[in-house]
Amino acid sequence: QIMRADYSTKIVSSSRELTVKEKITLKDFNDCTGLDTVVTNEQGFIIDPDVIVEVQVHNERAKDDKDYTTIVILDKDGTKYSTSSNSLRDSISDIMDELADLEESDRADLKIKVFKKPSKNYSGKYFLTATVV
Repeated sequence: QIMRADYSTKIVSSSRELTVKEKITLKDFNDCTGLDTVVTNEQGFIIDPDVIVEVQVHNERAKDDKDYTTIVILDKDGTKYSTSSNSLRDSISDIMDELADLEESDRADLKIKVFKKPSKNYSGKYFLTATVV
C-alpha cells in the first residue's frame, strides 16, 4: 500500500452505508462542483442528495490550514458538489444529524437548498448555509 505523506483523505461521517467504490469516488474532489460557484446571491440551489459525506483532508500544499473538512454531496443525478465553508458544513451536519433519526423511506423525498445569506459581521459579504425543502 502506497501512503502519501503530503495528502490524505478520510471519510469521517456519511448519511448512509457506502460501498467501497463510493468511498473511493466520494474522496476524490477532482470532478466535484464547488457549491460556492453554483449558488448565487439571488437564488438558492436545490440538491436531491443520494449521499452526504464529511471528509477530513490533510494537504501539505494548502495555503492556509493544512487540515480541513470538506462536505461532499452526491446528487441523485450523479453530480458531486463540495464545500469547505464552515457555515455550510455546520448547517449540513445539523441536517445529517436529523436525517439519522429518519427512516430510509422518509429520507428519500428530502432535498437540500443551499443559499447565501448576508454576513452580519462583514458588510457586502455573504456566507453559505442550507435548509431542507
